[in-house]
Amino acid sequence: MVNDVTAGIKQLAKANQALQKAAFESRFDTIQRGLLTQLNKEIEKVQENGAEREIETLQKKRDNLFKRIDDLKQVQFDLQSNSYRLLEVHEDASDAVTAANADGNDTLSEDEATALNTAKDELIAKLRKLHSFGSETGITDGFIANRFRAYAETLEGLTATSGAIDPEGTTPATNQNRELIDALTTLSTNAANDAESTSYLFAQTGRLIVDTQKAAYDKEADLAELTATRLAQKQEEIENLEIRYTNLIRSISLAFEVQSGITDALVTGTEFKPEKGSILNLFT
Repeated sequence: MVNDVTAGIKQLAKANQALQKAAFESRFDTIQRGLLTQLNKEIEKVQENGAEREIETLQKKRDNLFKRIDDLKQVQFDLQSNSYRLLEVHEDASDAVTAANADGNDTLSEDEATALNTAKDELIAKLRKLHSFGSETGITDGFIANRFRAYAETLEGLTATSGAIDPEGTTPATNQNRELIDALTTLSTNAANDAESTSYLFAQTGRLIVDTQKAAYDKEADLAELTATRLAQKQEEIENLEIRYTNLIRSISLAFEVQSGITDALVTGTEFKPEKGSILNLFT
C-alpha cells in the first residue's frame, strides 16, 4: 500500500514536472524569439541614429567641393585659352594695320585691300572662338567674350577697298578704309589690355583651386575620421546590446534550470526508502 501511494505520488510529480518543462520551453521559445526581435529593432535604431545622415551631409559637402574644383579647372582652361587668343588678336590686328600703311602713300592697292580684308576675316573667326562662362563659379571676366564678339560684328560690317585712306575726321568718308583701320587699331589695344587682365584672372583662379582642394581634402579627412568613429561607436553599441540580451536570455534559462532542479528534488523527495532491516522493506 505504501509503495503504491509512493509510486502514485512519484508519477504525479514526474508528470507535473514534464508538463511544467514543456510549458516553460514553449514560453521560453516565445520569450527568446520576442527578445531577439526586440534586439534586432534596437540594432536597427543604432544603425539609423543619424550617423548616416551626418556622414551623407559631409559627403555632399566634399563632393560639391570636388565638383567646384572641376568647374574651376574648366574656367581656368578657358581663361588661359582666351588670354592666348587675345594676344594673337592684338598682334594680328596690329600687323594688319602696319601692313596697310607700309608704303606710306595713304592709299590701299587692290592687293593691300585684299590682304586687309583677309586679316579682318581671320580676326573675326578668332574673336568668335573666345570662351564665355557663367558666374556660378564666382569667377567673372567682365563678359570679355561677349564684348569681343561685338567687335567681330563691327568688323564684319566693314570692308577695305582699293583707294584712299581718309585722314582722321574726314566727312563724308571716301570709303570704309579709315574706319576699318581705326577699328583694328582699337581692337589691338583692347585685346592687349584684356589679355593681361585675363592672364591675371587665370592666376587668381589657380590660387582658388588650391584653396578649394585644401578644403576638399580637409572634408575628406573629416569624413574618414567621422566614419571610423561612428562605425566604432555603432559596433560597441551593438555588442553591448547583444551582451545585454544574451545575459537576459541566459538568466531566464537559468531561472528555469533552478526551478526544474527544485522540482526534481521534490520528485526525488517523494520516493519512500525504509531503512535497511526495516520490516517495511518487505513491502517495497
